[in-house]
Amino acid sequence: MYAFQMFEVFYDSDHYIDTDNIWWIIPICMITIPFVYFIRIKLYDKHVHGIDLEAMEAELEDLKAKGYTSDKKDDSSPNEVPSLSDDLNSKLSTGSIENFLKNLQERVQGWLHLKF
Repeated sequence: MYAFQMFEVFYDSDHYIDTDNIWWIIPICMITIPFVYFIRIKLYDKHVHGIDLEAMEAELEDLKAKGYTSDKKDDSSPNEVPSLSDDLNSKLSTGSIENFLKNLQERVQGWLHLKF
């Protein structure tokens, strides 16, 4: 963009900078800026974060060759983590709350050495 402005200063018959001629630079910037930004992201990921996309692709191909898939199985296993609603139902059921309160009562009685 600065090069275009310098070109306009030296070779344009207009005495004003950034008049109607600035519209010529917009299509060039629309192509150049994303391209440069894409290159910047690639270099930044590789050299700063250490992310090597080619190595990741090779590792994924190796795992696919061994037969690993990312599909989840629909059948439920016995070691499956219970859902949040099942967990809340078990913790907040009447029996659980009653047992918790009885244990709390026994502890308080033990601390105060009360006998009923």
